[in-house]
Amino acid sequence: MQKSVLELYCRLPVFSLQKMSLIRMRTILCNNQQFLELIMRCKFQRRHDNKLYTRRGPEWQAVQEMANELVSQMCNFIKLNERIMEFVWPVCYRIMLWRSIYAPSIGNQFLRHFYWTDQGRIDNRRTAKHLLGNQNISVRKRFVLACSVCLGKEIQEMWREMSSDDKMYFRAENREKIRPLLLFWVHTMEGADDVSRQFVNGACTCAFDKGLLDAVKYLLAISAEDVRKDMALVYTCRFHNKIRETSFLEEDELDIGYFLFFEMSDENRRNYSGLVTVELTLLLHFSEREHFLNVLDKRLQPPLWGMVIAMFNTMFLNYHLEIIKDDDYRK
Repeated sequence: MQKSVLELYCRLPVFSLQKMSLIRMRTILCNNQQFLELIMRCKFQRRHDNKLYTRRGPEWQAVQEMANELVSQMCNFIKLNERIMEFVWPVCYRIMLWRSIYAPSIGNQFLRHFYWTDQGRIDNRRTAKHLLGNQNISVRKRFVLACSVCLGKEIQEMWREMSSDDKMYFRAENREKIRPLLLFWVHTMEGADDVSRQFVNGACTCAFDKGLLDAVKYLLAISAEDVRKDMALVYTCRFHNKIRETSFLEEDELDIGYFLFFEMSDENRRNYSGLVTVELTLLLHFSEREHFLNVLDKRLQPPLWGMVIAMFNTMFLNYHLEIIKDDDYRK
């Protein structure tokens, strides 16, 4: 069977050693306590068309000034400093986004450290575990955070320490944004031999809609293989619709798309009419232009390649200029 574009993509190296070193320096910078405090003061809105306004306020100006100062202390090479500064915004953006998704009700004073992957992404589970160890955060808030990344052991420990009132809060109607996911865990903690498929489906839909990558992975992992394959197809179709309706997807949302693609059965892939659109859209959203083109080069053969490469170059550059367009980037 011919390999898919995404299967070819997954065999390519993601980052060079040089870029990984730059990522490491930037993430160390963003765990500076004073610097984190300035980031947390920035006004951040999750709506895509409002996100870049964060960079228009005095709060972001303060972040940039301190970043310049800290980077200058790290090294004296102008070109290297410039390279680090280019990516301060993406790293800060990830911090603000993480807070808005996973810790909207947790005070900024508790968000003192973030764990990072080698690709410069926040490690959701490790960062959440770090916060869960802080007993000064209320058990309700810690429980919601643990459920959002499906940390089963920690959820079980907190459930045992909860008061009857706390447990009743999660059983009853509440305004928590991930309530279906919370209900799944409540019924799991109460020892039901077979958690209703309804709760699993509701939790998975909630996790998918909110872009909770770790929760989606967990909920599919605990499902029987045939059910998991069917769920992957269902949510790939939903992902296709999300692509069509949304001008921009976050990194974890895209990773959900990658994950679902590889969870589908070969038969479902063959029969799914939107598969090519999903594959190429995922690649188009991928921020590493060099690897994006390498994949297409392996997949597409002459004489189509000359025409297709020009089209995808235009699409790729237009997309990525659109999502980060601002005066700083164009200078």
